Amino acid sequence: MRNTRVLTGILWVLAGVYAAATYSNMLFSLSIPIGAVLLVAVVFSLLHGAMRYRWSGIAAFIVICLVVSNILENTSILTGFPFGHYHYTDSLGPKLFLVPLLIGPAYFANGYLAAAATSEYRSRTTWGGSSPCTCSSSCSLSSFAFAVRSH
Repeated sequence: MRNTRVLTGILWVLAGVYAAATYSNMLFSLSIPIGAVLLVAVVFSLLHGAMRYRWSGIAAFIVICLVVSNILENTSILTGFPFGHYHYTDSLGPKLFLVPLLIGPAYFANGYLAAAATSEYRSRTTWGGSSPCTCSSSCSLSSFAFAVRSH
């Protein structure tokens, strides 16, 4: 990426928009569509990933996330393993098999952000623990699921 200064500015704006939209939905019940909030997170992850790992690296990560998340989600819906028995309603839009199309990008954005935060965190600590980053990713997906269930 040539102009990292401009891209860094764009990333900060996207991070601010994402934080404002997420907290506004939670605190003030603004009902900003989850698809719009997710789009901001996906664009941030794409740009940051391209800066850090080039487009080929982030493309591989996307493919892995979309394939693995869809297989695991469909398996869980059908068998209850590994996430338990549940189902998605039609309120999340079109589905690939039994899983809404929004779920794959949610896994990508949250997975990338957790991986990037863990990498940064581990590079700055002497003991190399990554539990806080893993936990934050789990909590963000849980709050995503809660927000989806409440609408």
